[in-house]
Amino acid sequence: MGDLQRGWLGKRPVVDVLIKLEAVTQDYNFDGVILSPLQALQQQLNVMMSRYRTGDGTGSAIVTPATSCVQDSNQALYIAIEQIKEQVATTPQIQAWLQHHPNHPQTQRFQELVTLGEELEQNLTPLGVVRSDWKHNAETLAGVGDRFMQDNQLLAGILSWRTIMPRRGQDIIADLLLDKNAKLWVLQSFQVPGGDGSIFPIAPTVLLGNIPVLSTLLTRLVAGLTTLPSGWGWLICAVIALGYAAIAIPFGLMTGFLQFRWDFNGVQFFLTLVFPAFSEELVFRGLLLPSFLENASAGAWLFWLSLSTILFILYHPLNARYFYPSGYPMFRDWRFLVLAGLLGIACAVSYGVTRSLWSAVILHWLAVNIWLFVFGGKGKLQVISSLDKQLR
Repeated sequence: MGDLQRGWLGKRPVVDVLIKLEAVTQDYNFDGVILSPLQALQQQLNVMMSRYRTGDGTGSAIVTPATSCVQDSNQALYIAIEQIKEQVATTPQIQAWLQHHPNHPQTQRFQELVTLGEELEQNLTPLGVVRSDWKHNAETLAGVGDRFMQDNQLLAGILSWRTIMPRRGQDIIADLLLDKNAKLWVLQSFQVPGGDGSIFPIAPTVLLGNIPVLSTLLTRLVAGLTTLPSGWGWLICAVIALGYAAIAIPFGLMTGFLQFRWDFNGVQFFLTLVFPAFSEELVFRGLLLPSFLENASAGAWLFWLSLSTILFILYHPLNARYFYPSGYPMFRDWRFLVLAGLLGIACAVSYGVTRSLWSAVILHWLAVNIWLFVFGGKGKLQVISSLDKQLR
């Protein structure tokens, strides 16, 4: 699934399933002859890991359609089942005990194990033909064969095609166990390790992925733009917007910067969504603030919030100075800069809480339009534009 930097661990439908089924998890005692299905499986998994280290004597373990960790773990399960069946069939003491105790709870539990083994075998060998290497290796572990056998033929993969698809095989076995009234505890393994909240997988970046700074910036933009606020997120965004309005409007009215004047323009209303709302949020929040994928500390996040707000305030007079000279006096007005700073903080908090850049864009867009069309902002800009034309 890849490492934390480039893997999609947080997005893949991967789970761990802990299973409790007494027919498998409890030992059997047939007058001193102990039979443990769980230990048999554990033994085969240990054998599998030992085979990995040696490559069955070749020195290399190669992944093919017929050989992989998924295939080998299912082979271990198959061999464990075969080993139990062989032990029961060749141990007279077990046979005698079962005959003399037909209604014993242990006998009933053992019958569940036999049925489970048969159904598992049918799923592990869906075409009804056992792979030659599985059969041979089972005989080897039983003391009949001479050495482990590898079968890398495509036919071997076809004979166990269900085990090539891990999730498909897992779901089949999980359904089978549920039918046996097993208890399944499904753990969504979306984090490594699952109990450490400070570790979070970072989504890969195909474009510019090998350039440290650019890859981080691109990851921030992708995370912010592809995440939409939940219902609660929009509600929190609305509360933040009301909080900003409760501070900004009284301040603007008392200082004389805001004046009630309705002057709506539908075209400008939608144009402001692109500029300044989207374009400025893309830079000052999308690029400068850490995304939720980075799992930045509170101190780091506050530092970047402060820096982005300061740059957001400075941007307005500097932008007017070089690209909109006639508007420079208004955009350097201390009252405008205070309101811009408050808006920058509100947008940053909204983005941080909802993890979505769109919440900041909408908040910015609404604030700009209310200033333009309700509190005289459009009139101020028109006066500036008119003066600019007269001077020219």
